[in-house]
Amino acid sequence: MKFGISSEIEKLHTVLMHRPGEEIKKITSRTLDHYKFRTIPDLPCLQQEFDDFAKILQKEGVNVVFFKDFHGEIKYPNMLYTRDIVSVSNQGLIIMNMAVEGRASEPFIAKEALKKHIPVYMEISEPGKLEGGDILYIDNKTVAVGYGPRSNHEGLQQFIQGFQDRAIEEIVCIPLADYRVHLDGAFMIVDNGICVIHEPSLSVKEVSIIKRDGIRRTYFTNYLREKGFEFVSVSREETKAFGPNIFAIEPGKVISYEWNTRIIYELEKRNIEVIPIKGTELVKGGGGPHCMTCPILRE
Repeated sequence: MKFGISSEIEKLHTVLMHRPGEEIKKITSRTLDHYKFRTIPDLPCLQQEFDDFAKILQKEGVNVVFFKDFHGEIKYPNMLYTRDIVSVSNQGLIIMNMAVEGRASEPFIAKEALKKHIPVYMEISEPGKLEGGDILYIDNKTVAVGYGPRSNHEGLQQFIQGFQDRAIEEIVCIPLADYRVHLDGAFMIVDNGICVIHEPSLSVKEVSIIKRDGIRRTYFTNYLREKGFEFVSVSREETKAFGPNIFAIEPGKVISYEWNTRIIYELEKRNIEVIPIKGTELVKGGGGPHCMTCPILRE
């Protein structure tokens, strides 16, 4: 299988997803906290919303591959959010280690399902914790990694050490606000030089920019301005509605939950095409379009 990711926006060729099945019935009033679901989904409606999302990607020419193509029965409800458990770099698979007890087995399943098709490049192990929603590829030389509630310092250090061969030239380590679960809930690149951002989530402390010649510290917003990014700023209420959790099909063409109307308006003013999707059921597990997609190959 061809693979390689070094951007959040370059044209998408292949993406890994999981269609929710009978495992969703494990979500009950007693297990909500264990699996970190917001409320109990309606399975048929959840599947319909998922199918509509997948069909949009396929209509755009994306090869959508599903976990069922590589693995048998899936028993874990959160597998819907494939982004968190594995990331595909230009060098191969980065297997995560989950902070949520109800998701502990998911990275192992992903590894066993995919290792025959994509080599394992890095595997985060205890006491390290790292989740894919905290990893964003800024460009082919730069990756941003958030750390906070779900990704810890040990996981971050393992990630940095894994790239000591300089496959990545610059790693931007971003401390997250205590309330911010993942980096992709507060920051997303949507086009060349344009990002959606909730600044308070990412400005609690200075970031560390790790390069070959040492470490530099500055605030993340200053770093982005140095890179020439234009900001589409969002409120904390909009982050709760997964406003920044946007998924790009190609530069300037993205998918967003349909209710984020103000953000969609701001993006369209900047000539970014936004394809809205329904997500009344999809969002109940605490994820957005970016969470449900694990890109395998971009241009």
